[in-house]
Amino acid sequence: MHTIIHFNPAGAGRPPPLVAKTMAKYTETESIVGSYETELIYKDYLEESVYQNIARLVGADESDIAIFDSATRAWLA
Repeated sequence: MHTIIHFNPAGAGRPPPLVAKTMAKYTETESIVGSYETELIYKDYLEESVYQNIARLVGADESDIAIFDSATRAWLA
């Protein structure tokens, strides 16, 4: 049996200062160099660190972590 943990940021409160600062830095970079270029700059973080950090947070293996851009896509997958 698998446990599913659903993080719903739509219902969350204000983000902590570090999260807000990180998001602001990302969007600032995006406004300067563009979306695709910013994604390449943050590629290692987006593809590795996010999964590792979430896995550590919930006590799971990072191969068990899935991130989707919408609940509908997650449900269909």
